[in-house]
Amino acid sequence: MDRETLIARSAECLKGGLAAVTGTGQQYTFTYSIAGAPVAGEKATITLTDQSTGLQKQVGNGTITGLAGTFCFTYNNKEYVLAGPTVYMSAVGSPTVWNDPSGVGNGSITLTNYSRTPENLIAMVNFQGRLAFFSRQTTQLWQVNADPDLWALQQILQNVGTMAALSVQAKGDFDVFFLSDTGIRSLRAKETTLNAFVEDLGSPIDSLIVAAIQADDLNAALASGIVDPSTGQYWLHLNGTIYVFSYYPTSEVFAWSTFVPTDNAGASFTPTKFAILNGQVWCRAGNKLYRYGGS
Repeated sequence: MDRETLIARSAECLKGGLAAVTGTGQQYTFTYSIAGAPVAGEKATITLTDQSTGLQKQVGNGTITGLAGTFCFTYNNKEYVLAGPTVYMSAVGSPTVWNDPSGVGNGSITLTNYSRTPENLIAMVNFQGRLAFFSRQTTQLWQVNADPDLWALQQILQNVGTMAALSVQAKGDFDVFFLSDTGIRSLRAKETTLNAFVEDLGSPIDSLIVAAIQADDLNAALASGIVDPSTGQYWLHLNGTIYVFSYYPTSEVFAWSTFVPTDNAGASFTPTKFAILNGQVWCRAGNKLYRYGGS
């Protein structure tokens, strides 16, 4: 058979073929029905079960779909997000797994189920091997476990909390500073029972702090704090002033001071977030970064 005949027959065999497509993984088509007409924005969740292993994989709408988280925290190889009155947690070692039936440790707990006052959660912090959750008027202490079903509520502190998430700062494992409606407070552990209690360490300046909060409640919610690692001092920026708490029990030093944040040219700026890097305090103000001390 000559070459021209082979080409003609090959062309005849390829008639009706489809254009090339990009390769994909295995695809599945699902058909489901709902009562009544479909509604715009309606969501669905599909659970896939492996027949050989029994492991399940959940896809589609899940427990965190569409949530607007207000606070994010990393603790014990898991990621935590606060949204409304609920704390959501990722699987252990898997910060992108939040809604997997086979995931280890992912889940959620609504904390208003354990307190008389329904409030949104504002901040959380590690405290003596536990987690402390702050709302504006309530603080809850939980003994946590990799399995959310094994979490245990240990203590509820009524009428004390914070409105400023970034003001909550841990100093070591036995002390947490925060801004409350009545001033700057400290969450500490009693030496005998290890139960938490609130200490009124800010009493010398409470009148100044409360006046600043009442002058601009919305701005008070943006207050930002940090613990200077070189001195152990707690800083809190509120309405243009940084309040500094110095506490050295051995030397019997218990004092408050203030300073106005200014750059090396003498111009003032407004810190919006503090952070520690290489043992020094940094802060952001607008689109600029400032470092405290040093060259």
